[in-house]
Amino acid sequence: MAKKSSPFSIFFYGVVLFFFQLTRLLPLSLSRKFGIFLGDLAFFIIPRLKKIGMANLAIAYGDEMPLKEKKRILRGAARNLGIIAAEFSRIPSIAKGGLKNMISVEGIEEALSHKPAVLLAAHHSNWEWMLPVAYDLGLRTAVIVNPFRNAFLDHFVNQYRLSGGTITVRKQGAVQEMENLFKNGVSPSMLGDQSPRNGGVPIKFFGSPAWASIGPAMIAMKTDSPVIPASMARDNKGHYTLKFFPAIHMRNSGQYLEDLVFNTQRCQDALETIIRAHPEQWLWFHQRWRKRERLEKEWAFRLEKPSQDSDTVQSLKDQESA
Repeated sequence: MAKKSSPFSIFFYGVVLFFFQLTRLLPLSLSRKFGIFLGDLAFFIIPRLKKIGMANLAIAYGDEMPLKEKKRILRGAARNLGIIAAEFSRIPSIAKGGLKNMISVEGIEEALSHKPAVLLAAHHSNWEWMLPVAYDLGLRTAVIVNPFRNAFLDHFVNQYRLSGGTITVRKQGAVQEMENLFKNGVSPSMLGDQSPRNGGVPIKFFGSPAWASIGPAMIAMKTDSPVIPASMARDNKGHYTLKFFPAIHMRNSGQYLEDLVFNTQRCQDALETIIRAHPEQWLWFHQRWRKRERLEKEWAFRLEKPSQDSDTVQSLKDQESA
């Protein structure tokens, strides 16, 4: 649950509300420029962004990428966050078919032919616009969200997402609720590119060891549906392309843990492909390759148990929903 309000949280909410009202009233081009300015400002005054970002780029690309290019990517990533914030107020319009002149769609037949299916995306380009566009195309979707600590901000952001036709599901108990929504024709949509605190399996991302959320593969395996990766990249002219990639069909060999890792790895490979195409639009400021000692211990313990053990399966589901 979001925390109770405080004088500071009320003040911060007021600042955010003013920002969103301003960006809603300004022409989109000016709103984006304002967002780029804020992204640049954050990039230069918050040292932690560069520290984490450069460390992540070193893991992902090593010495094969020049330092100058890494700096360009990081600055672009900061600007991308500013643009997302500046465009957020347009969500209600997007869901009603607005701004179609600046959005192209590819592969929608893939998504519609498998619906409902698990939609998989990354914190890449404007991920907040993806589901409102999908809603306008005839896809009913639900997304798992973590509540903001600021109760006012949490309510505000959630209402905007709902106005875009997206069903929001809180983290606690999310796996079961997603499965129930699936039965009613709703496609679960998940951002699977971050390092999970719970419910993770070991995979490789950009060739280096990491942990990945079991959510997308677990729900797809449970519902016997495919995972459809999607991206919404932005070109130099500010035009978006929402692209649905070929469906990833889950392996269900009966060896649950092995299948879960195999399927999750394929999902992560798809996300990596999306990010590599436009690395300057990804969230490099998240500690994607963070070591998770508790997950390592739990995973080693699970490997000692039979893969068919129902307690192991239920334990993973409980952790994913925690």
